[in-house]
Amino acid sequence: MSNPSPRILTVVLALAASTAEARTTLDVLWFTVSPADQFLPEKYARRYEALHPDVEVRFNFVPHNGLTQRLQVMIAGQTPPDVTRVMTANISEFAPAALDLTGTVSPDEFTGLQQNYMRQGAGSSARPST
Repeated sequence: MSNPSPRILTVVLALAASTAEARTTLDVLWFTVSPADQFLPEKYARRYEALHPDVEVRFNFVPHNGLTQRLQVMIAGQTPPDVTRVMTANISEFAPAALDLTGTVSPDEFTGLQQNYMRQGAGSSARPST
């Protein structure tokens, strides 16, 4: 058996390196009322990245009063974020542009996630439809 040529080995190593470095980026548009509102989302994102090294979570924090306009512009420009946080009052406005996750997370699982999030110092009144 002959040894692979250095050229082939270099190409294989380059392809392996580029595959290993390929990461999925999740762009998150998140509203804040105060700078402290960034702590928990960042904490959860770092945990998620530790469990999924091929994923990078990138936040775009916006003031609460600027979220609606920013999200409208992003949707109109066909560059919506992968994930966003909206107020309950705005859900019906943005629901048509949202990805339907029905069947992905059950209402019971969502309630458990929400309760855990609220225990850690954050809150949301959003609920999935049943």
